[in-house]
Amino acid sequence: LKLSQDVLWSNDEGWEAGLFVSATEGSDDRSATQASLREIKPRAAYSRFQKGRADVDFAWTHVTSNREFLPFSLSSGANRGENLRWSARVSFAFSQNFSGSLNYTGRQDSGERTFHTGRVEARATF
Repeated sequence: LKLSQDVLWSNDEGWEAGLFVSATEGSDDRSATQASLREIKPRAAYSRFQKGRADVDFAWTHVTSNREFLPFSLSSGANRGENLRWSARVSFAFSQNFSGSLNYTGRQDSGERTFHTGRVEARATF
């Protein structure tokens, strides 16, 4: 059973915001595993026509289960407990032939250390 709702708001000035909320109950009869997932995913973006875009998003997933280890199909890869994901992206057109982007992501899975990943990219067209 899965219940979810996704709400999006935007305006004519380039701003956009959204919120995804989900509740999932699942079970695996062969292993007698039951799992419950709750997710909240807020996001925001700003864009300027032919100039660039900035996006940020965050995801919180809470997983409970009668088992310590869960099949991927029941937990979507999340561990039991609190799981967090976040990211920020910026892309910008400096000129018609030169653009760049910056990307940062992070994740904190329950019982594991935090991972941070960054990427910088520049593109020139000749």
